[in-house]
This record gives sequence, C-alpha cells and structure tokens, in this order.
Amino acid sequence: MLIGWEDSRHKWAHYVGSVLVDEAAGALGRKAWPKPYDYAAEGMRRFLKEIEGAEPDRGTDAGTARIFYEVGETFGRGIWGPALAWIRGNREGKPFHAVRLKFYSLKLAILA
Repeated sequence: MLIGWEDSRHKWAHYVGSVLVDEAAGALGRKAWPKPYDYAAEGMRRFLKEIEGAEPDRGTDAGTARIFYEVGETFGRGIWGPALAWIRGNREGKPFHAVRLKFYSLKLAILA
C-alpha cells in the first residue's frame, strides 16, 4: 500500500490500516496477534471517532480522512482496486508509483 494522495497527510494509510486491522481480526480472530491486543483500539472504531462530525474536506486531517471513508462506504470498499487500476491505466506523465495521486483522478476513476 505504498501510495500517496496529494495533501492527504497520511490519512490514506490511516484509513487503509484501520480497515486492514479489522479485516485481519475478523478473518484470523483475536489470537492473530502474538500478545493480547485490542484490535478495536487501532481499527475502524478509532478511525470513526477521529472523523466524527467532520465533513469531507481536503483542508483538514479529519476531512481528508472522511473522503476516503465516504468513498469506501458509498461505493463499497471493493471500489479501491478498480479505481486505482483505472488511474494507473489512464495516467499521463510520470509512472503511477512515482508521484502522489490527484484527488481529481480519484473522482474520474469513480465516475468511470
């Protein structure tokens, strides 16, 4: 998941990490971690507390995080694979992995 979005302030990594923690806990159970671990302290429950009341807005950390959350909730988390594949196939200029992606590209990918 080495990907960055313009002005995302690492909120993409925080969103994806929160989703992955919950998914791993759901698939593997609480014993997936070598020591007792409250996965909810790091998963979506914490993420949702951090964005509570925030409007989707790239001008704030919580608002930027809310954008990623809303996209996943509105279109289903499965949207991310096709959206990133669309962006990769439709980029102009530098390679997909070389620059931060534009939120405008995300919009176009979802519309496509």
